[in-house]
Amino acid sequence: MNTVEGLPLIAAIATIIGVLIAAISVFIAFWTIKNEIKKQRDISQQRFFAEYTKRYQEIILHLPEDLDNVTVLEDKETKRYLRVYFDLCSEEYFLYTKGHINEEDWKEWKDGMKSAFHKKAILEYWQKRKTGFYDFKEYAEKELITK
Repeated sequence: MNTVEGLPLIAAIATIIGVLIAAISVFIAFWTIKNEIKKQRDISQQRFFAEYTKRYQEIILHLPEDLDNVTVLEDKETKRYLRVYFDLCSEEYFLYTKGHINEEDWKEWKDGMKSAFHKKAILEYWQKRKTGFYDFKEYAEKELITK
């Protein structure tokens, strides 16, 4: 075979190599983008979790330590912060149902809610103020209070 006859074969091999290189490059680009999106989503979720944790801590700092004593409900400030806590719980539940909170974080928050809703003052005030929480009201009654 002379050089002229071998040119189509060389061209075909070069084309195949070029296509393979392009395909590998596209794969690497997609893989890199996918990893970057996951990394950014993880950072966003960490910030999100930190913001809700900060809100929770602010509420807890304003509540009395003995929430098993229902006489704490005589204080207007305590009742105000309990309403804020119910709002926070409702928001967290809504975000979880929409897939914005991962299972691990939700389990931690749910366990905290379950513990809180078994405090006598919180439970009594919840029974008085549970209107307006829609889906969370049903969830709280079924999953946080009865179990």
